Amino acid sequence: MLLEKISKKYLIGLIVGVSVVVITGGLVVAGVIKIDWGFLFYTKANALIESAIQNTMESNAFKFQTQATVNLSGIVNVATAGDSSSAPQTILNFALVATGFLDQADKNNTKQDIVAQAVLETGGTKMVGDAELRVFGEKTYLLINALPTIFGDLSSLKGQWIYLDKSLFQQNDSNQLSGEQYQKLAQELVTLLKGQGLFGIKKTLDDEDVKGQTAKHYLVYLNKQAVKRVAPNFFKLAAKYLPETERKDYESNLTKLNQELPRAIEDFWKITGGINFDLWISNGKLVQVKWEKELDLSNLEELKNDVQQAKTNLNLSLVYFDFGQKVLVEKPVGAKTLEELSASSTATNIKQ
Repeated sequence: MLLEKISKKYLIGLIVGVSVVVITGGLVVAGVIKIDWGFLFYTKANALIESAIQNTMESNAFKFQTQATVNLSGIVNVATAGDSSSAPQTILNFALVATGFLDQADKNNTKQDIVAQAVLETGGTKMVGDAELRVFGEKTYLLINALPTIFGDLSSLKGQWIYLDKSLFQQNDSNQLSGEQYQKLAQELVTLLKGQGLFGIKKTLDDEDVKGQTAKHYLVYLNKQAVKRVAPNFFKLAAKYLPETERKDYESNLTKLNQELPRAIEDFWKITGGINFDLWISNGKLVQVKWEKELDLSNLEELKNDVQQAKTNLNLSLVYFDFGQKVLVEKPVGAKTLEELSASSTATNIKQ
């Protein structure tokens, strides 16, 4: 099977990368990760976009929807596959959709509801994940409706609201940053990136209708030279916040890393053709962000002997809508902790 010929780091990295972008976007939207978006844009031409991003993130309530898809396909070489067919074969399909609502009118008790579905198809196998997350201030609840069998038998967790104690996210405290350290790091990042011109407006396009709103459409680009300029200082800054046990090795590799960065960035731009994405703005607020890309992977060493063609299509979008419209988000009834579910499952097995 062609999938087995591809290094796992490419496939896993691709899926995880897209998922991280979507999830991080959701956390930023939900206010879990605080970012001063002003550093992204600094010229007068970009003032409109800067203002729209800030207005959107500071809105008291809104809905959002994120979608990400990855499709990897190719034509298998007859000599290696033993297959006389020269038709393109789908190697992998991955789709992730997350919809949600955020109410941050009370900054000390932010409410959010996120529903996510993920589907992975490869080698004739289809894996599905479906879950809902509700957050009320520091209290988090999770409902799992579907989970691939690769995670084992977790049938006792399905269809049951689970209360996730905050202690679950505070393991290895000695290696984690304190709230004060996170705030300091965020401030240093803003100072580092401010005024660097990482983004710019490439083109202003016609107005379009998005979620019932007439929005102005802009094509935005990521500045390669700015990335080259910022990247070394970014990695240097990161070293300050690593655990003492890891910092020495990290810093010893920084010189080599900085030497390789320019070439790595050039290679990335060569493969991707640069990063260009679309923004839509309505009533001074961001309505939609969209990125689409098709990459030719035929020249990857891992694929040269096995495929005549190998392409991947990537699609990522984030939509904001229904600003200011309140939605009732109720705390789940009958939620149990993981300890309670584990004890219940153990008792059931003993009886059997």
